[in-house]
Amino acid sequence: MDPAELALAVEKVVGRHVAAGVDRAEAQDCVQDAVVALLATAGGHRLVSAEAWLTVASRRRLVDHARRARRERAALARVPAPVTDLARDPGETVADRALAQWLAHELAALPLTTRMVCALLTSGMTHRQTAAELGLTVRSVESHVRRARHCLRTSPHREV
Repeated sequence: MDPAELALAVEKVVGRHVAAGVDRAEAQDCVQDAVVALLATAGGHRLVSAEAWLTVASRRRLVDHARRARRERAALARVPAPVTDLARDPGETVADRALAQWLAHELAALPLTTRMVCALLTSGMTHRQTAAELGLTVRSVESHVRRARHCLRTSPHREV
């Protein structure tokens, strides 16, 4: 596949997504993912239309992203508000302290950029604000969050 032809197809597809109301950075991220998939699966086969393939593949990625965001919002809506006026059990305080120590240890093992993303998000910034602050794409911020969650879920030291 001719690189100039591919670059032109990428710009057309990104423009098509932006015209449909998708954020430009998000459109570029999804089209870039589609390009990587295209190059990985092409295997020497010549496509009739790289533009058509990129349009369909990137649209599927955009839909997946929207569905994932909708599921996250629905999950957050189901989380009950914290109860703060109940007397705390001293055992809970000790368990919370142990959990905080474990979490601090595990976060220290993450790469610097991932730790910075986590710190900004826990300070109340949105993914978009965090991306702008660190000079990353929103998709990269989401990737760092996914990586941090995965590391915390699969930690071999998890005893709490």
